[in-house]
Amino acid sequence: MSACSTTRPEFACRTALAHVPGAPEDGYASVCRVRGLTWSPPRLGPVHYERRISLHAVVTRWGGLPWQEPWVILMDDQGRFLEWAAELDVPRVRARDGLYQIPEAADAAQRAQWMERAREHLGRLLDERTAEWGATVASQREDELARLGAFFSTRIEEEEERLRRRTGHEDTELEQGDAVSLKLEWERRAAEVGQRWALRTEIRVWGVVEWSWPVATLEQELRTGAVHVRLAGAVDVARGEPAPPHCPSCGRVAELLVRARGSIGCEHCA
Repeated sequence: MSACSTTRPEFACRTALAHVPGAPEDGYASVCRVRGLTWSPPRLGPVHYERRISLHAVVTRWGGLPWQEPWVILMDDQGRFLEWAAELDVPRVRARDGLYQIPEAADAAQRAQWMERAREHLGRLLDERTAEWGATVASQREDELARLGAFFSTRIEEEEERLRRRTGHEDTELEQGDAVSLKLEWERRAAEVGQRWALRTEIRVWGVVEWSWPVATLEQELRTGAVHVRLAGAVDVARGEPAPPHCPSCGRVAELLVRARGSIGCEHCA
């Protein structure tokens, strides 16, 4: 079971400061391997600023011992998911208060839309993590139930043996006496264990930040013999990191590019 707090979050505006240099010296070679190909020197275009939104929350989990984790998710200005981290703030970014590069402020309708999309992303992430936590909690619950069962099984066997010695019968009916009480106590304690390990989660959103975020275009050429292919894509200038390029043949995000059928492609196209 999960819930999301409706407490009104704090709202702030910040500018992510550009990283120097804005991209690594080897450009796409830092995020994409090649085989049988050669990278030309990269070219970084002018920096422009985009609006991005970060939502800051605290996730609380009950199931055994209470547990909390900070979350932050980052979206573009259309509410599309970009990334998330188990951090108090967007990681690896230096910031300054205020929207220095985007003069117009967002209106109430835009902010409401961001909150709606952000809650959808939080819900999806929480469902994914809850499945992981559920497996861990179930394992711990079963371990405790096994220890509890071993204890009460031993106690009941001792009581049965005591009654047999006292009555002289091997097949004593346990409709009365301490053995029956032990079985009832076992059931009660097992129910308590199940309730204590029942998984419940809650998200409390405490902050929303509207960002002015530096981005640039990176261009770089791949060469192999007479084949030259120019790749272009976005660079996160706030971190100095290019996004992996897209395969020029199939359009997939590529971590490896090779010579493929007289052109250049990823491992799926080779």
